[in-house]
Amino acid sequence: MSEHAAVDQEASNARRGRGASGGAAARRAARSGGGPGTQLTYIKRKINVYEVLDEEGLALIE
Repeated sequence: MSEHAAVDQEASNARRGRGASGGAAARRAARSGGGPGTQLTYIKRKINVYEVLDEEGLALIE
């Protein structure tokens, strides 16, 4: 009887085809990435604001 059970098990595995890959909705979600995910933040630089030229230097340019 154990040989018969093993043959039945193999036959049922063959009928399943793709196995545990999921249905059409699962495959579609895997292709689309599943959603927006985490969003990258805007670049924040830690550079202080400073004056390149003082009033005298600006007057020379003008």
